[in-house]
Amino acid sequence: MGGSLCLARLMSTIDVLGKSMHLQLDRHDRRPLYMQIVEQIQQHIRTGALPLGSRLPPIRELAVDLGLTRLTVHNAYAELQAG
Repeated sequence: MGGSLCLARLMSTIDVLGKSMHLQLDRHDRRPLYMQIVEQIQQHIRTGALPLGSRLPPIRELAVDLGLTRLTVHNAYAELQAG
């Protein structure tokens, strides 16, 4: 049971402007993974933990950290940019 839970949840701590930002994704959530990324980054912006306009990690780096495809992270970044 614990193993499947670990596989279902993807976690990463990314460094943005010297600050740690935590992302936690759930493969069992109905929302697509890219939208979970979008929502969590937007939440960090709303709370002031991440200044608007901050540079996010490169797509490849975040994809590797989260164990996702680059396309998933690309879609999240495109959604954020479309705003």
